[in-house]
Amino acid sequence: MNICGIDQSLTNTGIIIFNYNTEEIVDLKVFKSTKRNGKKEFTPEERIFALNESIQEYVLEHSCEFVFLEGLSLNSNSRTMRDLAGLYYVIKSSFYGNGTPCHHIPPKSVKAFALNGNAKKDEMFDVMPENDKEILLETKAKKTTGLYDLSDAYWIGKFGLNKLKNDENLL
Repeated sequence: MNICGIDQSLTNTGIIIFNYNTEEIVDLKVFKSTKRNGKKEFTPEERIFALNESIQEYVLEHSCEFVFLEGLSLNSNSRTMRDLAGLYYVIKSSFYGNGTPCHHIPPKSVKAFALNGNAKKDEMFDVMPENDKEILLETKAKKTTGLYDLSDAYWIGKFGLNKLKNDENLL
């Protein structure tokens, strides 16, 4: 059985697929939606639609039985946050529609799980096991263009694995 951790964003969405039994990384990917023909001309709606379509195909391709999605940070009130909320609900609704269980993990819970407290993106990456860090580094993603999004997706997925293994009602 595979499960998936997703750190969604309108620029770089990080996704990591884990094997439930071994807890090892099966695959990972960063989806980008910032440019078309070399220009930033996607509307938020086009980006949301394109990202959701790519995410749904990727998760289906890897036969994921559970999806763990980063919850919304409700401390923000901006246009960007409204667009992120739109992306969140489109993704979550699509998984609901195709019968794939999708659970959200509050950002603070993920950080507490990884570091026993509040953490910055670089700290989340730094505390990863070395062999998993190497797998992320092999993607050649830079810190600002996907590496830290993959790191967040990693911890979201690990939190999800832990939740599944400790709550038999989810299975």
